[in-house]
Amino acid sequence: MFAEEKPSLLPLPLEPFRYYQYGERIVHLDGCVEVEAAYYGLPPGWIGRSVKVQWDALHVRILHPGTNQLLREHIRQKRGWYRIKSEDNPKKMPFSTAQLLRRAGHAGTQIGILCVAIYQRQGEAGIRRILGILSLPGNMARQLSKMPALRPSRSVCRSIASCAVIWSAAHN
Repeated sequence: MFAEEKPSLLPLPLEPFRYYQYGERIVHLDGCVEVEAAYYGLPPGWIGRSVKVQWDALHVRILHPGTNQLLREHIRQKRGWYRIKSEDNPKKMPFSTAQLLRRAGHAGTQIGILCVAIYQRQGEAGIRRILGILSLPGNMARQLSKMPALRPSRSVCRSIASCAVIWSAAHN
């Protein structure tokens, strides 16, 4: 039987078959969809709409709901992290973001510097972190605002906890 089938057999592919998980997601106000607690950006104009998503251990693919056409493909991120392509960020800072950064500046010089650095590095995806910093308890925010000036590379926090670590390192 094998001798009959042998001429019809093809070589195995070099890459193993990938198993994907599938789902449908609503695009959040920040222009991202959530997959296993990580966030992935889409092109502008998709906020509030439903999209199809497929993912495996390496990639996340976001598909058009009607045509199944690939909208974006991202490398998987750690929980809580964002992946947004630079061309998907707005060309001009939204007015609400400018207001938020002004508010951060009024909270204290160093808080303002910290929040601007977060925005410069992460764009609109960093807004949640900026809001988190601005909602710190009063005593922690006052201490953070008194910290010595930091180089921009050190001032970018991944979480409120890391802001506290940066603050404590600056005071030790």
